[in-house]
Amino acid sequence: MPEDIDRLILIGSEIDKLASELEIDYIEACMMYCEKYDLEPELLGEVIKEHPKMVSNLRKEAESLNILEKSNTMCLQFE
Repeated sequence: MPEDIDRLILIGSEIDKLASELEIDYIEACMMYCEKYDLEPELLGEVIKEHPKMVSNLRKEAESLNILEKSNTMCLQFE
């Protein structure tokens, strides 16, 4: 189990690094990662499902590009 977590962290870090260093979209960084390691995007998708931060980043980007419908977010106010 710990090695799975380490692998997720490593993959997430590498994709984050690609996106920031090359100043590209997160989706494009994922595709570059797939090309670099000769992975099918579907296989990376299975890995990403287990990484909440990556899911969140991809969802936000896809919503901003109108690839996904914007998710409903609820604003909570506490008094």
